[in-house]
Amino acid sequence: MPFLAVTTVGASSAIVSLLAIARFLPSLLVSEIASVYVLRHGFRRAMLVGEVFRICAFVAAGAGALLSSQGIPLFVVALSMVSLAGTLSGVAIGDAVPYLAHGADRVRIYSHLSIAESSADAAGPFIGGILLSESSAPTEFAVCAGLAAVAVRLFWALPKEGAPRTQRSADGGKGASSLAITSGLRLNVKDRVLRSIFVWMVVYNLGQSIVMSVFLIAVTRDMGLTATEFGVLSSAVVIFAIAGAWWAGKIVHRIEWSGRLFQLAGMGTMAAYLLLGLSFLAPTLAAVFALSICLALEEFCSAVAGILIAEYRATVVPQERRPGVIAANRATVALSVVAGYGIGGGFGLWIPPIPIIIGIGLVMVVASIVWLAPGEVVRGISVASEEASSAGAA
Repeated sequence: MPFLAVTTVGASSAIVSLLAIARFLPSLLVSEIASVYVLRHGFRRAMLVGEVFRICAFVAAGAGALLSSQGIPLFVVALSMVSLAGTLSGVAIGDAVPYLAHGADRVRIYSHLSIAESSADAAGPFIGGILLSESSAPTEFAVCAGLAAVAVRLFWALPKEGAPRTQRSADGGKGASSLAITSGLRLNVKDRVLRSIFVWMVVYNLGQSIVMSVFLIAVTRDMGLTATEFGVLSSAVVIFAIAGAWWAGKIVHRIEWSGRLFQLAGMGTMAAYLLLGLSFLAPTLAAVFALSICLALEEFCSAVAGILIAEYRATVVPQERRPGVIAANRATVALSVVAGYGIGGGFGLWIPPIPIIIGIGLVMVVASIVWLAPGEVVRGISVASEEASSAGAA
């Protein structure tokens, strides 16, 4: 949507920044509300409401595209509604999957969800570009609204009863208090393994955002790639995210070292950013090749780590507290992304991009070693994986 705002209505950098804030800020503000909504009304209704928000967002964006520069406020409204929809859907899906599936079936669902998301990331810009070149922005948004309507029809078939909430009956109906973001944060830092995962997640999103705030400048200015060439490369390496998600879904419950696999995937994800920065120091042709390898490594390792994290949380977090934990995670990720882009933008005013990427990559590697190296983390994830396999077999 920011790209369309630039190409269709000539948005300035200030407007693009405003649109970015509109995309992430609502996630911070409504995460707790989303968790309570899922508790009270179930994941099915939350997912339906989320898709209705998306339909309204695409209608507003289409109207904004028709109004030229006067439509910028509608783009802001549209992105805010997309953010609200993403928060509702994210909390609802995180609550639904552990309820609907167990053991190997649950891992396969996480794998399929990751594959679908990565495939959409690869195909979406390509299809969107074709639609934009062959028709118009309002037509493209109308297609998006139609796809959201199809999602409404699909979600309508989900179970109406929702996940059971044992805590509600145990505490006289006060279970909602355990779903506050602060409660979710407390649970994340109380458990040793969850704490390591949580810190890894914060460092990953913060570091990635700092790097990406200057990365395109480094690619185009220091490496000489055009924006189109980099776009093609970025779409191509998404294949490795799909491969990682598929592979993780196949082997997580067939091996006894899922904890070690997470450790390697988590460290590999962080190491990819350090190697990414170092690749700029090579001659141009070798640098492009190294860049491709590093991006592919990041996509593959992050997909594997993401599925293992989702499976561990689904196993150890109680059902009645899961929406609150998910909401806390989403709010923290959104805050990390916003802070990362702000820090990266500030660094970029004084420091060249390549030293920033190398420095942040080094910090990410050290942090991953500190938080993922302890044997307790490896054992905890392995044990949880074995328990999930046993529950699924039973």
